[in-house]
This record gives sequence, structure tokens and C-alpha cells, in this order.
Amino acid sequence: MNNTPSLDVEFKTVIEHRENIYSIGDDFALANIPVKDINFGHSPSRMSGLVLILCTNGKAHININMKPHLVVKNDFVILPPGQITQVIDANADFSMYALYMSEAFLTDNVSMNRSRNMTIFFTIRDNPIVHMEEYDINIITLYFDLMVHRIKDRSNPHLLTTMRHIFNALMSDMNDAFLKYLSVQKNKISRKDDICQNFMKLLMSHYKECRDVKFYADKLYITPKYLSNTLKAVTGKKAGQMIDEYVVLQAKILLSSTNMTIQQISEELNFANQSFFGRYFKRITGLSPTQYRR
Repeated sequence: MNNTPSLDVEFKTVIEHRENIYSIGDDFALANIPVKDINFGHSPSRMSGLVLILCTNGKAHININMKPHLVVKNDFVILPPGQITQVIDANADFSMYALYMSEAFLTDNVSMNRSRNMTIFFTIRDNPIVHMEEYDINIITLYFDLMVHRIKDRSNPHLLTTMRHIFNALMSDMNDAFLKYLSVQKNKISRKDDICQNFMKLLMSHYKECRDVKFYADKLYITPKYLSNTLKAVTGKKAGQMIDEYVVLQAKILLSSTNMTIQQISEELNFANQSFFGRYFKRITGLSPTQYRR
């Protein structure tokens, strides 16, 4: 069966729709994706739904919220709504399962027993990649294979209900395992990594209202110099550069995936006027907003 779902824009840019994509309307899709079907170099994209990725072979480099990550076999990547991602490259044998669910699907169909089944999603914003043991990977793969099998059976009049139960069972089974792995990873996080993660959380919340390094340093109770030096040590970039790049990422997303005018985008990002936004954007990218949109 060749299913070509109308997915949200950020998911469309990552893969080319082929026969190995199985969907239910625009709200749920599962794909077993080889490296040949991944479009490298796509613009940074904001996730409007939940995306779960299971690396089944090889390795790839991706950016998540401006931070580079290496994804290898048996890595489970969890991208909640609102994350900004970009696929950079992968080796020739890279492959992955990718499961997409819209926020509407999550709201309407995912169990509301969040204290158990959904606790994980409040933790993984800082830990998007979990390396898992073979036993747990096999369980996840069985669930994904079952989802594909059920979606193929279009004679099922209760398909959405079936998928809801399968997904909730997956999360129930995996919840304790995820928390176990994340607990181990969290214990390995250094003070510098912790500052970097907290800075990124603040930046994601306040990038429209403030682009001043001192604002973020004050929120973290450290000096601007210490913040910049710490970020430089962890990411290779200083605070001012990361702020500028994050704002420009948001601008690129709006320019490439919406019909908003440049004036509207400048207002959305809280620039004094369109001219100032244009100069700011060109200073960072070398292109005017109009040139980038073309």
C-alpha cells in the first residue's frame, strides 16, 4: 500500500513520502526509513507534533534545539512538540523507524494517566536521546511492527481506537525503562552541561522578549562572562551567538513555512521595525529575509 499522508511541514522536510509510510489521516504516521529517503540539508524545522525515532542501524548527526547530537544504532530519540531539529548527515547504512503524532492525536487519544504513562515527556526535553539495551529495543520494534500491521488492515472500523491502545501500551511498557536510562544519563551531566541546558530552556521561552546576554545570565545567577565561557566550552559558541542563531532559526521557520509577511514576522519576533529585522537577519545569514524566502 502506498500511503502519502499530509503531515505537518517539519515532518515532510525530513523524508520523501514513499510506500514505507503508513498513516491515519494527518494525525498519525509511522515509517521505516532507509538513509536514501532522508533529505539532508533541509532547513531547521519546529516540531508541531510528537516524533519518536528509533535508530535501527548506522549513525547520523542531527541538531536538536541548536545542539549537535550523534544518533547511533539502538538510540531512541524523543522529540516533543516545539523542538527545533535539523538532519545534518548519516552514513550509508543508516535506517530508522519514525513515529509521528499530532498534538490533536495526543490530546484526544493518549491515556490521561499521565502520572505513569506520560511522565517521560516532562523529562526528555533535556535528554532527547536515550541509548537502550537490545531487550528494550526489541520490545519497541515489536510495537512498531504491530502498528504497521494494524494500519495496513484498512478493514478495521476501529483503527484509531486500536492504535490508541497500542501506543498507550507501548508507553506503559517503556515508561520505567526510559526513566531508568534517563536517570543514569542525568547523573552524568556536568555543571557546565546543566548551565547549557537551563540556558536553552530560558532562551526557548524568552527569545522574543530579550536578546541580551545579561538577561539570561541574571536568570541563571551567574555573570555574562561565565555564561558565555561555559557555553563556548560545551557548544563551541558564546551566548550572544547562540541567542542570535536561535532567533534567526525562528525567523527561517516562519519565512519558509508560513505566508506571513516580513513585516508580520518582524513583529512576531519583537523587532522594533522591519528594517531593523532585515539588517539583523542579514548580519547573521548574509541574506536578506526576502532573499532567503526565495
